[in-house]
Parts: sequence; structure tokens; C-alpha cells
Amino acid sequence: DLGAAVCGVGRVYDEPDIQRDPKMILPNAKCIIGFGFAVPKGLYLTMENNSQYYTYTSIGVKYVDEEMAEIFLLKIGGMIEDEGYEAIPYGHQSDWRAINNTGYMKKDFSRPVAPGKAAPDVMVQLRIAGYLCGLGEIGYSKMLLTPEFGPRQRVGIIITELELEPD
Repeated sequence: DLGAAVCGVGRVYDEPDIQRDPKMILPNAKCIIGFGFAVPKGLYLTMENNSQYYTYTSIGVKYVDEEMAEIFLLKIGGMIEDEGYEAIPYGHQSDWRAINNTGYMKKDFSRPVAPGKAAPDVMVQLRIAGYLCGLGEIGYSKMLLTPEFGPRQRVGIIITELELEPD
């Protein structure tokens, strides 16, 4: 009812790269709840027929990913907190982060606060988290592909201390 098209639960996984490790964000996390937010097929069709490109970025990315999904994650995270558990909403990965789009630290942008800690910002791979939550599979394109929407969704997660049964 709040806007997610698909949902699944996965265990918090061991990530060897601390800059991608969800446990660096919430050390006592028990699970990750993954959500997929459908991008309307028509936004892809307008790109395929070369009639519009901006609608995918303005609606499919800006609205679905950066507004609708974030409001959804805040609401669900708040519901989990109301039950007495920590919940970290984690969605769209802004360009303001210390990690570049290839997953590496930007030079002289951030540093760890202590030895053995990750530098802000930890960048959980949403497609990997979505896969581990049972939302879909990773395709040859390295995108998350769900049975319902193929590649046509944006992914958000909640890292939480609430213990739920994995899908």
C-alpha cells in the first residue's frame, strides 16, 4: 500500500570489503529487508523509440528512486523503530557520498574514524542486497532482474536489528 512492488528478507551477509559491508552501518543488524519499486514500462519505451529521454530520469529515477522510495523507506523504518528495533533506511546513493560510482573512495574526501572501521560513506550494493533478499537474480548485465519487472525497478533496503525469517 505504501509503494513497493516487491519485498523480501535476507540475512545480513559477510562482505569482505568493509566499504560495502552493511554491518559497518549497523553492527548488530540481524537482517536486511529489500524492496523493489517498479519503473513504468512506458518510460523505457520512450527511450527505445527515441521520442523522450528526460522522462526516465525525471520520473523513473528522480521520483521513483529519490522521492517515493525514500519516503517509503522512512515510513517502514519508523514502523520498525516504533516496535523497539533499530532500522536504517538505505536507498538511492547520492553523488554527495565519499564513494564514487565504481565503488572506490574519492581522493581526500573522507577517512575512517578509527583503525578497522570503514570511512564514511559505506556503499552497500543494492543489487546484491536485493538478490540476497530473494527479489531476483543478477543478470549478465550485472543488474538485478526480478520475475515481475526484469530490470525495471529501483531498489531500497532497510538494515535492521529486527530478526525476521529470510525469504
